Amino acid sequence: MKVSINDKVFNCEIADTEESRAQGLQFRDEPGPPILFIFDSPEDVSFHMHNVRFPTDMIFLDENKNILKVYEASPEEENIECSNVKYVLEAQDSGVKLGDSVMFNEKVAKIASEILKEAQKGSVIVVDDNGKTLAAFDKISDAKKFMKTPDAKNADTIAIGSKSTWVNLEPDGKLFDCRIDGKYYSWGVWISKGEHHEKLS
Repeated sequence: MKVSINDKVFNCEIADTEESRAQGLQFRDEPGPPILFIFDSPEDVSFHMHNVRFPTDMIFLDENKNILKVYEASPEEENIECSNVKYVLEAQDSGVKLGDSVMFNEKVAKIASEILKEAQKGSVIVVDDNGKTLAAFDKISDAKKFMKTPDAKNADTIAIGSKSTWVNLEPDGKLFDCRIDGKYYSWGVWISKGEHHEKLS
């Protein structure tokens, strides 16, 4: 999921379940992608940095995506608190400050995230620019490997989903565009097909 803050774009993982929020950045040997924590409703939160091996910027947001607090957390730090929080972005050397403008589309990102989870169970295909299926796989990781082979020279995207709700991935597995309940959204190049479109940040 892409989160735009002023002129910066963060390609984030989503943590929107109790399990994923509890995991956070723990046990990573290197930072990897930022994480956007999403809570069901605004609440008072308390974070810790147990088993996190690097400093991390924490950006606390309210339900309107206004920045409430920016905090540089150290490894093993405890009791990092903030009130009325709906989202928390964890990123390294973010450069974010109070008053910065934050943009992202939570609804589409969450639905796309669910589709990607379902894709782990199968129905992952690689298509050419005419929509013809070149190969089918059980896992996204296998499709990504295929995209690096000579057999994928005519491949366009990795496609997942059904006729009314689907996601296309770039060759490296990043979200490119999707259709959610008949509406089209794009993270990549603007595409016009006479349908409802919304360009995502």
